Amino acid sequence: MPTPSTPKLFPNVLGYAADVTELPDATPAGQGIPSFRDLFPFITQVDPDAGGVMVERVWMNALFNLLGQHVFFQQSGCVYPWEDSLDYLVGCHVMGSDGVEYLALQASGLDVPGVGAKDPTEESNHAYWISLPSFVSKGVVPDTRKVIAGSGLTGGGTLSEDVTLAVLTDKVTAG
Repeated sequence: MPTPSTPKLFPNVLGYAADVTELPDATPAGQGIPSFRDLFPFITQVDPDAGGVMVERVWMNALFNLLGQHVFFQQSGCVYPWEDSLDYLVGCHVMGSDGVEYLALQASGLDVPGVGAKDPTEESNHAYWISLPSFVSKGVVPDTRKVIAGSGLTGGGTLSEDVTLAVLTDKVTAG
């Protein structure tokens, strides 16, 4: 299996100066307009001499520009803002309206049965979200153990439990 490598960076959003148009949710009947639901409608597969329709350049520009916006955003290390219209799984990261990054502790969103959208910035929703600064400062690192150590220490063993290492003197002691 090949090892992934870092691709060439986008120097800007793909098609940042292109003429584009807004993609519709669904393709209008009988037209060759790409959409979010249909992408390229069947009629674009049919030869124009047989009644098919070619996709116009402005629509292709719109598709590539939209994809380029997301790639450039992610390549730049950005985190998407929380949206009440999206569903979030455990482990998702969002940027709250307070400018703080949050990590999902439980699934939430419009399509999550019995839960609904949970704004991470609201105190009442902290069972669903934890701020990244709180996550780091509280030492909340799920499914791991910590080694409590300082300089000049020795010891070891498995990390099935927390381990405290002791100062090496005439003998090794474990705390």
